[in-house]
Amino acid sequence: MRYHGNEGDFSMAGVDTMELIRFTADEEIAEIESSIQGEDWSDTDGGLKSMSVQATLHLDSAQATPDAGTVGGLTLKIKDGATPGTMAGTFIITRVGLPYQLNSNVVVDLTLKNKGEVTKVPAVA
Repeated sequence: MRYHGNEGDFSMAGVDTMELIRFTADEEIAEIESSIQGEDWSDTDGGLKSMSVQATLHLDSAQATPDAGTVGGLTLKIKDGATPGTMAGTFIITRVGLPYQLNSNVVVDLTLKNKGEVTKVPAVA
């Protein structure tokens, strides 16, 4: 499933939360078999869920641009059909684009991959 949006944030230890101004998130579920993964594998019925995110961050000029390999918390505001909600989890940055100046702020494109479970929570009306 693919999600698009323009609201969210990325937070890392010791750094102010960074604002996302645009993102595309792709969720994939791969079929797996216990014979391949071993008997102790815990998610043979649901498959292995993975998520990759292309995001554009809006930073204050004083904030450092995050590096590839950095792990942090990512929260995205999504709509699943007509229902608004959030998607959140721990992600690792796999690629950092060249940052550029926009007025007094810095903009940078990132590619992120989940590093654990991603939760989806519909908004409560």
